[in-house]
Amino acid sequence: MNKEQLQTNKIINDDCLNALKYFPDNSIDFIITSPPYADNRMKTYGGIKPEAYTEWFMPISDQLLRVLKPTGTFILNIKEKVVNGERSTYVLDLILTMREHGWLWTEEFIWHKKNSFPGRWPNRFRDSWERCLQFNKNRKFNAYQDAVKIPIGSWADTRLKKLSITDNMRDEAKNNSGFGKKVSNWVEKKWCTQRMFFISLQNAQTNNIVLLFLKIFLDGSLSFLRSQGISYWILLLVLVQRLLLH
Repeated sequence: MNKEQLQTNKIINDDCLNALKYFPDNSIDFIITSPPYADNRMKTYGGIKPEAYTEWFMPISDQLLRVLKPTGTFILNIKEKVVNGERSTYVLDLILTMREHGWLWTEEFIWHKKNSFPGRWPNRFRDSWERCLQFNKNRKFNAYQDAVKIPIGSWADTRLKKLSITDNMRDEAKNNSGFGKKVSNWVEKKWCTQRMFFISLQNAQTNNIVLLFLKIFLDGSLSFLRSQGISYWILLLVLVQRLLLH
């Protein structure tokens, strides 16, 4: 299969490791998947032990790295688990191995799940969030922050009303880290991306999360792009067993 043979609006019901072999190199703009977490879905998948998770996922990861375009993005929704009262490191182990295989771990989104159930443990809290890890092949990739900007907030009405001498110049960090800020740059700005990497949706369903990432990495204007004859190729891997190709 070459790029010209890729079919749009097609669902491929197959083991993704098998189906991915038929996709050409550098052909996909955006990939998102939420594989079964370690020791979860025991009845459906048999469960993958934390110590075996990296070895299980890396063949899939290598294929995703091959088919993703240099300007594309891969989002991995995954979560640690607690083993004998301690957080497992299997997600961190997976990240490190993916980097060794050529991935760049470029960003981490926090999916705030408002509908999580209360915990039942006396010494720790129930997780109400999950990780959405962003990986890329290159440091220069497509991203459109304007598509997810939010109002800057009422704080700016008072904070930016009277600027000091320091506010009008770059104020370098006192620890010589190289970081700094110039508050006057925010004057007259109405929108910002300060919460772009913290996803908190009233209806925190998977389809909403996918749509949000499409806005960020495919500029949120798919209907316009199609009308202009521009094609984007998206892979949605459902539980790492089914492929949805748009």
